[in-house]
Amino acid sequence: MIDIFISYASEDRPRAVLIAAALQERGWKVFWDRRIPAGKTWRDYIGTALEEARCVVVVWSAASIASTWVQEEADSGRERGVLVPVLIEAVNPPLGFRLIQAQDLTNWDGDAAAPAFAKLVDDLANMLGVPPAPAAEQAKRDAGEEKKEKKATAVTAETGVKAGTEKAEQKKVEERVQQPGEAPRKPLPGKGLWFGVGGALAVAVLIVLFKGFISAPDSHTPENISPAEKTVSQSQSPAVGVTTTGRQTDVTQQQSHTPPKTFTDSLNGMEFVWVEGGCFQMGDTFGDGAADEKPVHEVCVDGFYMGKYEVTQGQWQKIMGANPSMFKSGDDYPVEKVSWHDTQDFIAKLNAQTGKKYRLPTEAEWEYAARSGGRQEKYSGGDDVDSVAWYRANSGGKTHRVGTKKANGLGLYDMSGNVWEWCSDWYGENYYASSPQDNPQGPATGSVRVNRGGSWYYSAGFVRSAFRYGNAPDGRGNVLGFRLVVPPGQ
Repeated sequence: MIDIFISYASEDRPRAVLIAAALQERGWKVFWDRRIPAGKTWRDYIGTALEEARCVVVVWSAASIASTWVQEEADSGRERGVLVPVLIEAVNPPLGFRLIQAQDLTNWDGDAAAPAFAKLVDDLANMLGVPPAPAAEQAKRDAGEEKKEKKATAVTAETGVKAGTEKAEQKKVEERVQQPGEAPRKPLPGKGLWFGVGGALAVAVLIVLFKGFISAPDSHTPENISPAEKTVSQSQSPAVGVTTTGRQTDVTQQQSHTPPKTFTDSLNGMEFVWVEGGCFQMGDTFGDGAADEKPVHEVCVDGFYMGKYEVTQGQWQKIMGANPSMFKSGDDYPVEKVSWHDTQDFIAKLNAQTGKKYRLPTEAEWEYAARSGGRQEKYSGGDDVDSVAWYRANSGGKTHRVGTKKANGLGLYDMSGNVWEWCSDWYGENYYASSPQDNPQGPATGSVRVNRGGSWYYSAGFVRSAFRYGNAPDGRGNVLGFRLVVPPGQ
């Protein structure tokens, strides 16, 4: 059952995704991806979802007002009495919809605690009911596990084994409650122990075996592999790229012939890492991404230097003379609340001072670098999101000092999570179908610019290396930052 169907114009997709993500985090099931999969019709996919949804949120803007599809979807919600309009631009809704009060999100930047968004959540909760909070769900599961454990019969070396009834054994388990910080204890299987003539001897044998089991863990289990061993194991994993002829090559071996190269800009202290050019398969190589990450296609990029870290507040302050960030936690935290246009102003001043040609990365350069030079990596640096990214589940609702998570294979930090990073390209939903192979620059025109990498506010799916996103070039938010690239020979 779909809780919320979001109706919007394709031009407003970045704002719609922002709303959808925030509502999903509240626990509702949200339908927002309007792109029809191959083999499906409008009736099969979008029409069915619209009819199934318990609520229809229509996102009004100049583009959506002009969209026949959006008006028809909104009309469906109105007829069923489940329409909830929101405004993302200062527009009047179409005739027939103006009597329904719309929630004003024109200045909303993704902050789930903002009063305007909180009001929308309250209105939806009144209609749909309050969804179970993730924390409450976890507490419920924990309580269930604790209940199961208390019903089980356990034997420990500290309390020993005493013949008696099942009730007596249960009492011993309850008295030996695991303390904070202790290693988890496994209860012996079964609901109780039978003691006969040889029962005590049998139990003694079980105790010895059980103690041996819990005191000698397998040194090869994941829990007992040291961080150093994990690093070695990950670094030895083969990385597969694709040449321009389509032949698979070992990227690790290919790049081993290029020694690591870095440089630091003496004016501002920015550190850069050399990214050797090459070819790779760009897009949803794991098969679990959105439609705009398809088709997977071969892309080749020339070599370039990329910022080792996201541009920091201290670096921005030094060039621009002010710090626009919401989270003013220190000079080595990423700058945020910067628009695409703001980054161009920063770059112009930086280039005038240094004589170099700094710029934003293209979307292709960004993904190639994020995936450690085209490797098969779900997140930038591997498949363990918590080790490489600050995102919703571990960020604590804020940005973090750059470089505190694990770097990827090129030595680049925070390309997954912390803040979204602006790219130079216009965003094109279907661009991958017609993208050139060599150094693609994105569509010639558009209405939103590409963001990549996800941020502290978003869930794990948004910090995937292949995930594509976009915002209006004048958009600012506490989730938007950037990093720089510069061509060789500067």
